[in-house]
Amino acid sequence: MLTPLLAALPQPLPQTDTLKKYEVQLAQEQGLGLYQLMERAGSAAFQLLRQLWPDARRLLVLAGTGNNGGDAYVLARLAKAQGLAVTLVASGQSKAEEAQRASQAWQQAGGQVHFSLPQPLDADLVVDGLLGMGLGSPVRGSLVPLQAFLGQTSLPILALDIPSGLGSDTGHWWGQPFQAAALVTFIVPKIGLLTGQGRGAWQQAWLAPLADRGPLDNCCLGLDFAALKGLLPRRSATAHKGQSGRLLLVGGNRGMSGAIRMAGEAALRSGAGLVSVQTHPDSAVAVSIGRPELMVRGERHWQVPAISQALVLGPGLGQDGWARQMLDKGLAQPGPKVLDADALNLLALSPHPVPDAVLTPHPGEAARLLGMSVAEVEADRPAAALALARRYQGVAVLKGAGTLVAEGDRLWLLAVGGPAMATGGMGDLLSGIIGALLAQGLGPRQAALLGVALHGEAGERAGLEGPVGTLASDLFPWIRTLINA
Repeated sequence: MLTPLLAALPQPLPQTDTLKKYEVQLAQEQGLGLYQLMERAGSAAFQLLRQLWPDARRLLVLAGTGNNGGDAYVLARLAKAQGLAVTLVASGQSKAEEAQRASQAWQQAGGQVHFSLPQPLDADLVVDGLLGMGLGSPVRGSLVPLQAFLGQTSLPILALDIPSGLGSDTGHWWGQPFQAAALVTFIVPKIGLLTGQGRGAWQQAWLAPLADRGPLDNCCLGLDFAALKGLLPRRSATAHKGQSGRLLLVGGNRGMSGAIRMAGEAALRSGAGLVSVQTHPDSAVAVSIGRPELMVRGERHWQVPAISQALVLGPGLGQDGWARQMLDKGLAQPGPKVLDADALNLLALSPHPVPDAVLTPHPGEAARLLGMSVAEVEADRPAAALALARRYQGVAVLKGAGTLVAEGDRLWLLAVGGPAMATGGMGDLLSGIIGALLAQGLGPRQAALLGVALHGEAGERAGLEGPVGTLASDLFPWIRTLINA
């Protein structure tokens, strides 16, 4: 059975080593051989091909030497049996036992194996079965021209399991980037399809489970808003503002009042009953006028605030003496915190654990917090998220396409959001949302997960009319709608 990938969530997202062991276990539990799983994979892929391209008559099938290539051989054989013209180009002789068997079955059915691209090319569609999961180094050897072709062709591409050259564990391209018109991934989704550059590597994606499977524990879990909305705080019929969460936000240095004002309104829209803002005196009027429901104090020095149940540090904070004072005093306050923007940049200058905090860096801030380059963070986003959580002993939210949440050795991926959110102010909203959820009693991990999911879902809905031109403030009506879901 084929299911749209994002509609299949929640799903485990195991690393390659875990999944390879699980495939063997799954085959044994189901009384199947690994070759039977390969046959099912190829059959599911061919089913999707006929569903999406019913008029395709000429296929170019690219097959690697491993089991991904074996899936391609199975698809090629099925297509040939139904009268399609199939040209199969292999990167070399099949090496894996099951792939060898699939190659032999293809040739016994009258299929030919070519080792270079035909000239001229005569095809309606390309099937990509060159490289499967586990790639962790640049594409090499005979694979180079074939994988590069995928980035150059104007033909639609159907990718098997994962687009060739994309790291299934990281979402990092190790070859020529390209976008598959469709892909079908087998057994479980791959984390690399849902984070980093992997989010742009396909137009539509499908999951083919191949067999009834049991639980996969101790691995990343892919989630969406629907899976988390049960965590939403609920108000009783007799609730008053003092019982609905008291939140303090600190930031808004000279010339940066917009950030703290946006975070403050996001907190209000996310259900916090009382939201206070401690800001620079030069920013106080702008913040108050922009959202009069915020209780704003302009302070040159830290003032002990009224009772608050959570604290947000960082939106528009700056990095001058005022900012450092506010951060130092804020970190000394008891209770859960959200650290964002310049609070993270200042923390990176003198790193230390913040065990009661949710850190919300974008890749640039994450790089500074970890003492590495942005390219290194983006090359392995899951590893970077886990490193942040371990180093700072809090909950880390690594923002970007396919936001990751990490706590200790545990990892979650939130498959929400989209290109409409590529605009200033979105991070300020997220810090306010998470802060409001903390103030309403959720723990740091729950607040981070639900906050990211709600924020991303609101961004998707605000961007329904197109990805360009969406403002962060366009999310406010959707945040209010979703907090009441």
